[in-house]
Amino acid sequence: RFYENGASPVATGSATACPHALVLAPTRELIQQVAGVAIKFSIGPSETRPRCVVVFGGSDKKAQRDKLVKGRVDMLLATPGRLLDFTGTDDASKHARPP
Repeated sequence: RFYENGASPVATGSATACPHALVLAPTRELIQQVAGVAIKFSIGPSETRPRCVVVFGGSDKKAQRDKLVKGRVDMLLATPGRLLDFTGTDDASKHARPP
C-alpha cells in the first residue's frame, strides 16, 4: 500500500510524526528483528520508500526523538515502554498532528 500511495510527504516548517503504521513488540531484540525485516522488504527509490523509525528502551532517547521529528515517519516500530515514554511527555505531543 505504501508503494501504491507513495510515501508521506516530508514535513516542512514544523516537524510532525504521523506514521501510517505502528508495530509493537514486547522486547527490544524482537523490535530490532522486525525492523530488519521491514527495511529488507521496503522497495522503491529512496524518495518513495517507506521510512521506518525504531524506538525502544535501553538506547539514547534523544537520538530516537530526533529521528521522529526529522522528516517523515511512515512506519513506527516500538516497544510499549518507549512508546509510552514519548506519548507521555511534551516531546511527542508538541510534534503530533491531530487525527
